[in-house]
Amino acid sequence: MEYVFEFGGGGGASVHKIRKRMLKLAAQRVEDNPPPEAVKIVRFPIALVFLRGDREGSGAAIAGAARSGMEYWGVASGESFDLFFAGWEIRQSVMRFDPLVFHEHQLEVERGSLWRYSGESDMLLLNFEYDLQEKKWFT
Repeated sequence: MEYVFEFGGGGGASVHKIRKRMLKLAAQRVEDNPPPEAVKIVRFPIALVFLRGDREGSGAAIAGAARSGMEYWGVASGESFDLFFAGWEIRQSVMRFDPLVFHEHQLEVERGSLWRYSGESDMLLLNFEYDLQEKKWFT
């Protein structure tokens, strides 16, 4: 599993950068575990997580649980699932939330889809599709 915190504007990973990263991961996974020849497209589940770290009450509890669960999620999901957290980053071993980066990424995803942020904690579950012939992605 890949869990990425640098996500959004302000030096983080834009949706384009996430697609490039997933393309690299997909190519590596296919190389490590080649599918049968008849397979033309492989799919990898990914989650875009919109979890604000600046909330109080139950929102703060959810963000705290997410922070403490990262290591477990990495072990439990192996190479099966990738998580991308909007607005979160790790600098000098400290995880922090940047509301501006979160909002920039929210707008970027809203512009390219029908999804609209609920104002709470949202997780978008998507298929990252990798075309084995063309060596390109589809989501």
